[in-house]
Amino acid sequence: MLHWRLVDTVYDSHNQPEQSTMPSTPNILLILDNPAIAEEIQGHLRARHYAVDWVMSEEQALNGIVSNQFDLLISTVQSNKIDGLRLLDIAKERNATTPVLLLLDATQMALGIQGLDRGANNLLSPPYNLDLLERMIRQGLEQQAVHYDVFQLKRQLDTQHGLPSLIGQSHAMAS
Repeated sequence: MLHWRLVDTVYDSHNQPEQSTMPSTPNILLILDNPAIAEEIQGHLRARHYAVDWVMSEEQALNGIVSNQFDLLISTVQSNKIDGLRLLDIAKERNATTPVLLLLDATQMALGIQGLDRGANNLLSPPYNLDLLERMIRQGLEQQAVHYDVFQLKRQLDTQHGLPSLIGQSHAMAS
């Protein structure tokens, strides 16, 4: 479930201020079966005011994804208990704008490239630079907010100007 906060002023077609949006206190689902790394990532992100739920299995991750309570996913690309590419596909099927970051080791680069091809936003390999991870999170959430803003603007144009009924209806288009 996305929780949006107002962050920037934009103007509508009547030059009236409107607000652009970004998630407030982003909810992150961390999918990782390595407790030491997961606790380090979770601690770092919580100290920076992110809400982080950590799960250790694919089944728990699927429950989290289906609940739609997360703004962003961080998952291992592949382990004994987790198929991160499968989780990526399911998350993107449910909401194409959900940012997904994949954690991988050097031997999993081919899987990481597959993940990018399937919609992952970014890859990170060890040693995990947590400041870089946080930057990737912010970029993913900003990209999601842009998608949301574009959707809202299209909706406004449709409501205010009835654009879908105009397209393809002009004399020039009919000729």
